[in-house]
Amino acid sequence: MNKNKANFEQIEKFGKLVDKIADWLYKTELEEIHKSDLSQLTYSELHTLKVIGNIKDAKVFEIADQTGVSRPSMSATIDKLEKKEYVYRDKDQSDRRAVIIRLTKKGIDANNEHEKLHHRVAEALLGKMNETQQELMVKAFEELFK
Repeated sequence: MNKNKANFEQIEKFGKLVDKIADWLYKTELEEIHKSDLSQLTYSELHTLKVIGNIKDAKVFEIADQTGVSRPSMSATIDKLEKKEYVYRDKDQSDRRAVIIRLTKKGIDANNEHEKLHHRVAEALLGKMNETQQELMVKAFEELFK
């Protein structure tokens, strides 16, 4: 339980700022995607690749659960990524009925480029602030997500 309480005015201000930050991040990331080698991937496909890269022996239900997408929708996304040669399906050696989704080299390269893209987005955001503001922003987010 959080021992600090925010007052109504701060909650209202912060709620509006969260909306602005989310919109700015989404638009900026999309702009960076369209300028990069990743332009043939959708926003959703890119984040699906990231999740696959973070899960050892990823199964469709695990990817769906982590992305908040239904299993049938995730299966369709995996089909598209497979056709684009970013992922492939592999049999699970410990359970022959299960299918594991793995990144191809192209998928790994896309994840690496996506990570660089996130770096450019963070740089663009922090570049709007002076050094003191940057330090405060980083500390605030570290505190928020610890």
